[in-house]
Amino acid sequence: SLEPDDFLAILILNNMGNTYRSLEDYDHAEPLIEQVVEMIEKKYGPDNPRLSNPLMNLGIFARRKKQYARSLELLWRAELIREKSYGAKNSETARTLITIGNTYRVEEDYPKALETYQRAQDILKTVAGPYDVLLLLTYVNTATAYAASGDMPHAIDYEARTESMMEQSLDLNMAIGSEREKFKYLKDASERTDRTVSFSALRAPDNPTAADLAPLVVLQRKGRLLDAMSGTLDTF
Repeated sequence: SLEPDDFLAILILNNMGNTYRSLEDYDHAEPLIEQVVEMIEKKYGPDNPRLSNPLMNLGIFARRKKQYARSLELLWRAELIREKSYGAKNSETARTLITIGNTYRVEEDYPKALETYQRAQDILKTVAGPYDVLLLLTYVNTATAYAASGDMPHAIDYEARTESMMEQSLDLNMAIGSEREKFKYLKDASERTDRTVSFSALRAPDNPTAADLAPLVVLQRKGRLLDAMSGTLDTF
């Protein structure tokens, strides 16, 4: 009942592609997203902001296939569209830069990965605030890139920054919400705790800073859990 280029038809194809992507069925997702890009380009032009999300998805698909040059081409195109549409100092522009940095990191071009993460950090510190989840992600990815390049002192520095930010974020989030919500938040944070402990044990077993960081984080998380449990125990 719709015209072939009706935006609702484009949106349905895009949602189907995203659903396949969520299922990690990239063979079905990619052709749908490619079709979405073609339809948006034809209807709205090559610089329309609606293109940025599907272009990013295609860039991620290309990275998974180790097609790094194609991935970077698609992702930088998405970044330029977002910068033109939303401005250089915008969270969505920074999100694209993080994704670009991930491709550089997987490609083992660590200097470019670190440079791109730094650009994203500079934007997010200005527009998003000190506890933004994307800013936290730049710290995590920067630590990973430094560790992969063999620069353990800088990697440990960023790992410590990540944990400091996580602790501050936990302090804020544990002050509100139900016990169930607090437990859920702590469960999500446990992945970060595991990462820090593994980082110390596997990446820098002889580094005293890393050795001190791991037990500190474990004790901090244990304290948070006990704080969350105390409210539950009070109700019995």
